[in-house]
Amino acid sequence: MVKLWEVAWDPWDHQNQIKKHVETTQDVARREAIMLAVRSEHAFGRSGLPSRDWGLFQRPLLSLLTSSLCYLDAWLPRVQTARSRKDRRDADALDPTVTTAEDNSPNVNGPRRIFQQFLNSASAPDPC
Repeated sequence: MVKLWEVAWDPWDHQNQIKKHVETTQDVARREAIMLAVRSEHAFGRSGLPSRDWGLFQRPLLSLLTSSLCYLDAWLPRVQTARSRKDRRDADALDPTVTTAEDNSPNVNGPRRIFQQFLNSASAPDPC
């Protein structure tokens, strides 16, 4: 019975090893394309990006290139999104017709002052 199990198991295990561990030409081409794009983005570095995006460039290039393909697949769009966000904000800053969220936000100084006066009067000692 054990031998029958092993005979059935071996081809199945062999097929799974091929599926999981053999890189196809498409996998190799995809890896090379991602590596090229990562090198290109890393060459530009963090210049011009806001400080909140600088963490994407903390790792040296060699360390980044030895990361898994899954990690690089996630890192690359984050960097590209940060660059496009920066470019869009720069273009919006030059265009006088674009309004920002700050332009449309209500002024809260009046209500803030009234609330502060209320808090001050509530914490004041009772004159009675």
